Amino acid sequence: MLDLILLGFGILGLVGLWKFAWKPVALADCRDGLIALREEVRDFYINNDIPLDDPSYKQLRDKLNSYLRYTEHANMLDYLCFVHKMSKEPRLMHAVKKEIDERNRDINPKARDFVCKVRGRAAEYMQVYVLDTSLLFWVAFPFLLVLAVVVSLKDYVLKQKRVLQFFKVKYLAVLIGTALMSVVAPANAKGQRIKFVDAMEECAVRYDAAGQH
Repeated sequence: MLDLILLGFGILGLVGLWKFAWKPVALADCRDGLIALREEVRDFYINNDIPLDDPSYKQLRDKLNSYLRYTEHANMLDYLCFVHKMSKEPRLMHAVKKEIDERNRDINPKARDFVCKVRGRAAEYMQVYVLDTSLLFWVAFPFLLVLAVVVSLKDYVLKQKRVLQFFKVKYLAVLIGTALMSVVAPANAKGQRIKFVDAMEECAVRYDAAGQH
């Protein structure tokens, strides 16, 4: 009986540590990264003589701002529910794909490559945050660590990459997230699919739009 009580207090302590210590740190790290990225975008447009009223700048800035507002509520379950809903509703997926294509057409040619990189980095920040603050991820962490070791050793042998970088939590989260979350993206029976970056952006944009009404 005493063992069960101690176990219960231990679990409560870990949950409290996760909620009041680890999660705020992860949130601050994610937001700092997104804010720095937003400043980098502004500097790029100024340094390359692209006006700040350019549609592609406004869209990219708005996406980053949506991410910043979304960080307070982003979690793995919401993303998975969004993926499931998109996969089950062909009309919704078609509408979202059309919106994404229209947004991407407005990108200034001088900034196209830069915009793609920024979108990928922003989604990565969110990916790391969602994984870092997921209890399910940390429960599965020992098994994922073994997977990371195997992958890192394989890369070391075949591609001469450094092994130690995979033992950093951030790199491990990105590694596992890329392997899992990037695969878990909206797709339906007709073969239509939305990329992970677009899906994560859409989560943030839709949350932001709902919060402003």
